Amino acid sequence: MENETFPLDLTHRVLARFGFDTVEQIKRRNADAGFFYFSPETMRFFRCRVSPIIFGGRFFITSEQYRAMSGDMEPRKYSIRFAYTNGNIEHVSEFQAFRSLAQAKRAAKKAAEDHHFIEKVNGKYRAARIVSTSGAYVETTLGTFSAYEEAEACITGNLSDIAEAIAQA
Repeated sequence: MENETFPLDLTHRVLARFGFDTVEQIKRRNADAGFFYFSPETMRFFRCRVSPIIFGGRFFITSEQYRAMSGDMEPRKYSIRFAYTNGNIEHVSEFQAFRSLAQAKRAAKKAAEDHHFIEKVNGKYRAARIVSTSGAYVETTLGTFSAYEEAEACITGNLSDIAEAIAQA
């Protein structure tokens, strides 16, 4: 399945256009793209559960529980993930970085408040940013580029502009 299309001449889009409203949408996009992140076998192997809450339309939390060969069970631990439009899932936190769901939720919420990322859409690299304003998340396209390095430079330049604006305030 080709990635979701978007008009290349638009510079601003709200999150709902690119992000996800439910974990089921993330799971469906992942499977439609030919990935197996949420397959029953994978979920069983890692004893994985997925929290139904999405932060910023992209961030979600999984929990995994390790079972030793002896049969002993380790405590369930939590990880933060990021869902791309193309169905790919990326680790945001270290695997099982959080001991509680509450800790993971706080970290996911903070990560979604200001996050830059690059994703490939229709053969182009889309540099984007998610920000939280007045309790709502907004996803903005910073630019679309033919080369990944160009998208990376756009984000680096955007981060430099933000740092300069903060320094001047």
